[in-house]
Amino acid sequence: MVRVPKSWLLGSTLTVLILALGALTVQPAPPPAETPQQSYDRQLAMQRRDPAPPLGAGAGVTAQDVVFQSAALDRKMRYRILLPPSYSSSHRHYPTLYLLHGYMNPYYEWDKQTALARYLEEGHHELVVVLPQFDNSFYINSPKPGNDYEKYFFEDLLPQVEGHFRVRTEPPARAVVGVSMGSYGAMLYGLRRPWKFALAGSFSGPVDFMKIGTEDAKIFLPFVLEDVIGQPGSKTRKDNDVFDLARAADPKALPHLWLFSPNDDFTLSFNLRFAELLVERKIPFELHTAPGGHEWRYWDAQLPGLLRKVDEVLAIPAG
Repeated sequence: MVRVPKSWLLGSTLTVLILALGALTVQPAPPPAETPQQSYDRQLAMQRRDPAPPLGAGAGVTAQDVVFQSAALDRKMRYRILLPPSYSSSHRHYPTLYLLHGYMNPYYEWDKQTALARYLEEGHHELVVVLPQFDNSFYINSPKPGNDYEKYFFEDLLPQVEGHFRVRTEPPARAVVGVSMGSYGAMLYGLRRPWKFALAGSFSGPVDFMKIGTEDAKIFLPFVLEDVIGQPGSKTRKDNDVFDLARAADPKALPHLWLFSPNDDFTLSFNLRFAELLVERKIPFELHTAPGGHEWRYWDAQLPGLLRKVDEVLAIPAG
């Protein structure tokens, strides 16, 4: 047996202790956890960031960010408009696709999170795309004064776009599609004013949103959801219930309904129940599912198919 001098053991122990203490002293303290209010304030600042980032990659597709005065909201509002490569060299008027953003998203989020401009260019989509600002409105006329967002869409935004850009104004040349919160808006507008659109589309739409209870609404705190959509059972909730609108609609008068919800998305159950209602009412629609959850990467993967469907329904000649 080899005997190790006690002095060596003591020295080794001290060395290990010193190294351990040194390691402890250089470890940075973990950042303090965000409070719900801090998280909300940070996301809200991102949502309102100005100026907006530049257009995503898409050779030939150009973009403009427009600021205009909304009479319905009595404040400045924004939208980004994407123009096809042929726009600057032609005199034609183009069909229009309105892409509605989700909760806590800025108006340009579709451009930021997807390859939208590249898909438009590569697919030769002769289409004008509008990305409008809707804040965290859920796209309705709210009981809260000064928040008539549905009125803003139809009385301010549509005339503004159609008065300043060469877009076709007849309903068969117009589509509205949204993601998450924006999906709710797209279904609401397509069912309430079917004569305005040829297609209404939904990516992970919470189509049963007006049934949300008070406890579930607390997940939005410090944003007070019920200030926007009203209390359970209120007139605002009833007037904006997508299921009730589908039950009352004339199936022959509706736009084409396009729905997508990933298999692991919490909105899938809502969309399956909505699809059952559409089948019962003999309302034409298509429902797509795929692996994934409530995330932009899964919505981005479905965007080229949606653009092809828009071309088909709006009868846009293939490029």
